[in-house]
Amino acid sequence: MNFAVPTASVYMLNKDNAVRKIKKNDYIGNANSDELSSDEAEEKAMEHLELGEKYAEAHLYDEAEKELSLALKYKPNNLKILCSLCSFYVNSKNFNELRVAAEKGIQTSIKTNDTRFLGFFILTYV
Repeated sequence: MNFAVPTASVYMLNKDNAVRKIKKNDYIGNANSDELSSDEAEEKAMEHLELGEKYAEAHLYDEAEKELSLALKYKPNNLKILCSLCSFYVNSKNFNELRVAAEKGIQTSIKTNDTRFLGFFILTYV
């Protein structure tokens, strides 16, 4: 039988190749978030968020968790990061960390009067 697999899929099976492809040889620095302006912290957070989501898509869960946690370090009350982190913890079946991230998201939603996280959480997980 003639089965075909895209080369990109085979390439991504090798963890080192996947990491290289995702990072594109451009490592995001881990500067101290206290030393950055709000705009710089936002930019770093979004870079780590994007990288974390790419790792999660490639099933590189340790790297994904590290990057998503770094994104949260730069912007601890960012609901987009918290949503992504909750989705990651559901997919990786880490329900203890899901609870922590969800509680943080709910508290942030209430504090900022932004109900988008609550809607996301209720529609997705309840």
